[in-house]
Amino acid sequence: TYYGDNRRSGVSNDGPSASAKLRTQWTSPMLDGNVYAQPLLVGDRVIVATENDTVYALSITNGQIAWQRHLGSPVPQSSLPCGNAIV
Repeated sequence: TYYGDNRRSGVSNDGPSASAKLRTQWTSPMLDGNVYAQPLLVGDRVIVATENDTVYALSITNGQIAWQRHLGSPVPQSSLPCGNAIV
């Protein structure tokens, strides 16, 4: 579960050790916008949603796009009361 346990305490003992060498497994093709939300692992797919309102399913083995669905047009920033949400 997110943050390591059901209490989401941020501690996980089964992750890589500090001495483990991390490497890139794959890189996705260019998507139609930035991904700000945490990707979801569902079966053999990595599900991501972009700021352009498109949801992608990426292959867990090579990162290639298995399917994509554009859900709508982004809301214009000028119509939002909260200002610039981009970090």
